[in-house]
Amino acid sequence: MSISAITYPKAIKIAPAAGKNSFQGQQTMYKDPMGQVTNKDMAFSNYESRINGQNKKIIAHEQAHKAAAGPQAIGSPQYQVMMDPEGRKIITGGYQVIAIPAMVDKNTTLAEIRKAEKAAEYTIAGAEAPTDELSAADKSIATKGRAILASARTAENQREEMEKRLAKPNDGTNPKQAGGKPKKPAVVGARLNFFG
Repeated sequence: MSISAITYPKAIKIAPAAGKNSFQGQQTMYKDPMGQVTNKDMAFSNYESRINGQNKKIIAHEQAHKAAAGPQAIGSPQYQVMMDPEGRKIITGGYQVIAIPAMVDKNTTLAEIRKAEKAAEYTIAGAEAPTDELSAADKSIATKGRAILASARTAENQREEMEKRLAKPNDGTNPKQAGGKPKKPAVVGARLNFFG
């Protein structure tokens, strides 16, 4: 998640009322981060409130990724931080690394296929966990997770079908079964000659 920096309150001079000496009655006011002109205390109060809100929002977004990604979350969230002129910490962005499982196919063991399915589900959940706007990276990870999940489900169906075929008793008619050799059909009325 990335957010633009918050504008530091800016001092501005307010011109005196018409007819007054230009040096008399001149007031220093401040523009707060929203562009409103107010006194210094209010401008900085609004500024700090904006910083706190933004910091909490970014942290909550990245923590949601981490919590929902479970074992697919790698490490902890990382944040981009800047300091204002007075040393206040402003978080302008962050990210949580979420692992994307490897593709599987019908030749992968059933246990590994199911493991990949579970991992893909965590990847998708982690990428889509925040309730605010998802970034392009969040959406990309979710899309990749869905592709892995679909592939794993197809592989699971194919693998289960293959294992069912292999588990059928070998009646000798299926040459693909272990040790199976096709039997030659007996010809009705054929004579067997055991002697020379």
